[in-house]
Amino acid sequence: MHGPSSNFSAVPRTRDPLRPMSAGAKGAIISIFAAFPWAALVALVYGFPVPFADGKPSGFAAVVPSLFAVLFYGLIGGFVVLGVAGAAAGFAASWLGRRDGDRARVLCWVFAGAASGGCVVFLAVLDRFIGPW
Repeated sequence: MHGPSSNFSAVPRTRDPLRPMSAGAKGAIISIFAAFPWAALVALVYGFPVPFADGKPSGFAAVVPSLFAVLFYGLIGGFVVLGVAGAAAGFAASWLGRRDGDRARVLCWVFAGAASGGCVVFLAVLDRFIGPW
């Protein structure tokens, strides 16, 4: 019979696997949009380079300018970098979760968000490597 320890379920828990191309597109979109909250968080905690500002503002006063900075950097090529990084993250998530569609979708969010966070942190600490700009 079907007791509490059985594997019977009235609703099957199988989902279609996440296809690599759709995973790449989802990863790119997630990565681009995740850059905004990442930049706000990095600006709040560490500091984020804002174009045409003096120094690297940090704290609560730097949160809104950092959002405009992401838009500015994105329009001059940063969105392409974020899209490529997010697409690579989506492909990796699709490959790692190829047998379980739900796992692949969660991995896509995690990997694309991490790729976006890595790009934002790299931009925030870039002055340590190349000097003030």
